[in-house]
Parts: sequence; structure tokens; C-alpha cells
Amino acid sequence: MICVDIPVDHPAFSGHFPGNPILPGVCILNYVAAAFEKPSDGFRSAKFLKPVRPGETLQITFGNIRRGAHSFMVKVADSVVCEGQIISVTDHD
Repeated sequence: MICVDIPVDHPAFSGHFPGNPILPGVCILNYVAAAFEKPSDGFRSAKFLKPVRPGETLQITFGNIRRGAHSFMVKVADSVVCEGQIISVTDHD
């Protein structure tokens, strides 16, 4: 598991959304891609389930490969906030 602390002053919060800040999905996916330890070719799928707020900690885990993609899950505390598949350049069935 890789943990990422989301700073309260993350620049994305100023415009997304003032008065009700949430971390944009693209930022969450950037953290997933950075945590992935292999070259990737993007994402096959991503589902956003709950918002990520300033000061929260992302817990990123990767699962088994299936059809050239690894599953991933992002949690905050015990809640899943995002899940999907990241495509691996080097792994194929």
C-alpha cells in the first residue's frame, strides 16, 4: 500500500470547488500513476465513488493483472474513493 497525504493547500482546491473543496479525479489518477511501479499506458477504467477532501490521506493498492491491466483501489480511511484498472506496458496475458 502506498499512502499519499493530500495537502490542505493543494492548488486544485482553489478552483474545485470554492467553499466545498474536493480533489479532482484527474489528480487522484495522477497519484495512482505515480505510485504504479511499472511503465503504464494509461487507464482502462476508473470509477470515482466518494470525494477526497483537503488533508485526507490516500491509500493506494494494486491487485492482480488481467488482460494487460492491474486493478487498483484508492481508499481514504475505510472508504473506497476510486477504483479501476491501469494498463501495464510490460505485462500481457
